[in-house]
Amino acid sequence: MKQIKNSLIIDNNLFTAFNNPLWQYAFPDTTELDTYFILKFGDRIASKALQSFENADGIVTGDKLTALANMVYNINKVKWQHLFDIYNTEYNPAENTDYTETFKEHSNSTGHSEGENHVDYLPGTTATNKKYGFNGGGVNDTQTIMSGRDDTDSNGATDTKGTVDHNSELRKHGNIGTVDVTDMLRKSADFWKWTFIDAVCKDICDFIALSIY
Repeated sequence: MKQIKNSLIIDNNLFTAFNNPLWQYAFPDTTELDTYFILKFGDRIASKALQSFENADGIVTGDKLTALANMVYNINKVKWQHLFDIYNTEYNPAENTDYTETFKEHSNSTGHSEGENHVDYLPGTTATNKKYGFNGGGVNDTQTIMSGRDDTDSNGATDTKGTVDHNSELRKHGNIGTVDVTDMLRKSADFWKWTFIDAVCKDICDFIALSIY
């Protein structure tokens, strides 16, 4: 029975043929990945699916390799995206809670608006301040556009009221005591015995290799 390593070129096979895979920046050396794949999984028995892409010399290369790579990638890309998200996850293995609460506070602020001539003006209007000379006639001096909303008390005084928004975040993280820290660290170590590239290689083998080897 023919093995994978007899159908694929050791340093120029599927990883090189993948077109812009999602891991291209994390693992840019495709030649290294191709070699790793053949050295670790090359002894597996080639499936009829793999052999159907071989050329007359019994090698998968050129357009046939590109077609095979596209098929394998398209079948697995959703799964590989989820696995790659796990690979990129950052966490503290000694913590079992980490979340952020966002608060938005809405409050009123009150201020008394008054012109230079001690006259109150309604918010949203233009207040014209006048200056008076010895002849008793008022002369326009400055204009102020009042803002906010108004409340008039029983004495006729007008207050302008605005609003203030305050956003804050509270992060809570650490160990809440439901799981022993040493158990968490042990599970983290066991989990990272898994590697993303090995997972990709095994999925490739599910298509191009038999389950026996």
